[in-house]
Amino acid sequence: MRKAPKIENRETVTTTPPMQSIVTEEAAHTWGIDIFGPLPTSSNGRRHIVVMINHFTRWVEAIPTADQTSGTVAHAFVSNVVARFGIPHRVITDQGRCCEGQQFQEMLRNWGIQRLRTSPYHPQTNGLTERFNRTMKEWLNSGDSN
Repeated sequence: MRKAPKIENRETVTTTPPMQSIVTEEAAHTWGIDIFGPLPTSSNGRRHIVVMINHFTRWVEAIPTADQTSGTVAHAFVSNVVARFGIPHRVITDQGRCCEGQQFQEMLRNWGIQRLRTSPYHPQTNGLTERFNRTMKEWLNSGDSN
């Protein structure tokens, strides 16, 4: 009886490709959007913060809201980004309900804005926004938030 040839035990090495930056050519080109919270309810009923960051200038808009519905996020974006800085070419969001909802999707379609979605469990795709959220969390936990 013939023996099977011996196969060397080789470990499979998996490497992740290097991160690539999202290139923006102008100030109004790309905005990252995320939700921070829930937080303790404020005196005026706000529990969440819609965080929007311009990828070119690093300008942050942090808008407190009572909820994180699709309509609320769309309204915050139009009122605080589109109205002040113009219509961006694209937005980067995670796959949260607020950004998957009908009102947010309609807002993007109506303004002709391209949407890039981050991969599930890989928030680094929207790294600027995630980094700001971490900074805000550290600041709120420091007790120096007055």
